[in-house]
Amino acid sequence: MIVTRAEDQVLICAVRRSLGVAAEASPSLPGVEVDWANLLRLAEKHCVVPLLYKQLERIGIGPIPADVRAKLHAANQENTHTNLFLTGELIKLIDRLDASGIPAIPLKGPTLAVRAYGDVGLRQFSDLDVLVRQSDVGRIQALLSEIGFTAHQRLSSAQDAALQRFDCSCNFISKHGVALDVHWGLVDRHHGFAIETERFFERLELVTVNGRELHTLATEHLLLFLCLHGFTHFWERLSWICDVAALVMNGNEIDWQLLLRVARENGVLRILLLGVWLAHDVCAAPLPEEVLTAALKDPVVAQVGQQVEQQLFAEGEIPTGIISEARLLIRLRERKRDQLKSALSLLWAPRRYDRMFVSVPKSLSFLYYFIRPARLAAKYGAQIFRNS
Repeated sequence: MIVTRAEDQVLICAVRRSLGVAAEASPSLPGVEVDWANLLRLAEKHCVVPLLYKQLERIGIGPIPADVRAKLHAANQENTHTNLFLTGELIKLIDRLDASGIPAIPLKGPTLAVRAYGDVGLRQFSDLDVLVRQSDVGRIQALLSEIGFTAHQRLSSAQDAALQRFDCSCNFISKHGVALDVHWGLVDRHHGFAIETERFFERLELVTVNGRELHTLATEHLLLFLCLHGFTHFWERLSWICDVAALVMNGNEIDWQLLLRVARENGVLRILLLGVWLAHDVCAAPLPEEVLTAALKDPVVAQVGQQVEQQLFAEGEIPTGIISEARLLIRLRERKRDQLKSALSLLWAPRRYDRMFVSVPKSLSFLYYFIRPARLAAKYGAQIFRNS
């Protein structure tokens, strides 16, 4: 990866060293002129404060101003306290779910921090995520209400039914301010993916967090989820690339043949290859030769990967829109039928704001498929009219 600004170089060097990359792959940077305020801003933006804090004194960039050291120390301490609090809340939640007979798999958060980084304090996160079976969503909603969680949005029964049909998660907040995302799928339906998660419950691994053993996704399934999550946000945070790299380097032994087969069966091989290629190129994560070769041989993976890297440290907001989103999604589906499905889903599958635009009875939820194109036609038609 080629970066030019001193602050970007420092961040890349810090995350590589924190992940255990050899010194020759993450050289020190003596004499670099650093804009310290910008460096701290970037670390916060990319959610890599703990990794920068861990390595800043070691990467050889000269004396660090006392105020910078103090600010970074305070930010790292705050992150550690937040993570420990959320870890305790996760354990209490899983205990309640277990007692109620509701299987739930923690995603990201504390379990990913321990599995990938070996320390719950080395990853920044501000909420909790669990994966449940869709058939258990109603039960977990009732339980969460009993223990002091409220839904992020108050929904009618028809809107809740539409949420479960068209989305992959719902959001809650506890009386203590803990944000919780309950997932029953990996990706929102409008992307055109149809990944069956039942197999994920059949193949779990254990991770010990604060002395408590918790079930979490098998490494292969977790890697696939992280690559899908990063892709849906166009990998705009360095921390999401670090998560993939850390899991590749420090997680349990990966069955790459299984992972590639699952990705290929679900039509998301390019998305997986993009994620692991970024982990390799940005964070120097080692990949098996066959995996790296597959990524490098695919021109779409290389082109999109370079685009991601160029925008990773770009200043200002990255322009987005349904056209650019559709182009990217179609390019990253390797099968023609998946490309068509994704294009149609972006056009027809209703999103959350489409369902908030108008509410229809549960028995007429198919009408949402007509509401979205009508709303898009009105929106973009008005823009065209104004421009003309």
